[in-house]
Amino acid sequence: MREFTELMSLAQQGDQDAVRELLLLESPRLETFIEKKLGTKHQASVGVDDVLQESFIAICQGLSKVQIEDAKSFTNWCYRVAENRMLDCIRRESRKKRGGDLRRQVDVASTNRAGIDLLPTNETRASMKAVRRENAEAVHEALKELPTAQRDATRLKYLEGRNNRSIALLLKKSTQAVDGLLKRAKARLAEMLSKVSKK
Repeated sequence: MREFTELMSLAQQGDQDAVRELLLLESPRLETFIEKKLGTKHQASVGVDDVLQESFIAICQGLSKVQIEDAKSFTNWCYRVAENRMLDCIRRESRKKRGGDLRRQVDVASTNRAGIDLLPTNETRASMKAVRRENAEAVHEALKELPTAQRDATRLKYLEGRNNRSIALLLKKSTQAVDGLLKRAKARLAEMLSKVSKK
C-alpha cells in the first residue's frame, strides 16, 4: 500500500490506479456512513449503492480541485460529498413521488455524458440493480473499445470533469484535436451503446 500523500498526489494528477486505490480505501467507511445517514426511513426508496456510486463520480470529478491536508481531511471531504449526493437522491425521489420527475429517455447520440446517463441511479429493486450492472458493464466495455486517445479524452472530460484546454495540455494536443477526439468518441459510443439505450 502506498503512502496517502503519494496516492493523493498521483490521483490529483489524473493517475487512475491511484484514484481507484483511494476509493477502495474509503469505500467501507463511506458505505457505513451513507447507510447510517439514510436510516430506515429513506432506504426503502434510495439505495445505499446508488448514493455510493454517485459519490464516487463526484469525488473523481472534484479530486483535482480540492485542497487535502491529510488522510483524515480527505475522509471528511468524502463524507461531505456523500451527504450532498444522498440529499440529491432523496430530493429526486421526493419529486418522483409527487409526479414532478418524469423519467427522461436517453438519446445516446446527443447526451454530453457519452453513455454515463444510461446508468440508473434511483432504482432500488433487484431487477433494476441488475440492469444497472449490465449497463455499467456495457459502458465499461464500450470505453475499452475506443482508440487510446479517444478513451483518454473521454475519461478526462466526463469522469474527471476537466475542460478541453486542460485535456489538451495533459494529452499534449491542441484543443481542436481534443474537440475532434471527443466528437468521434461520442459518435462511436453512441453506436456501440444504441442497443443498451433501447432496453
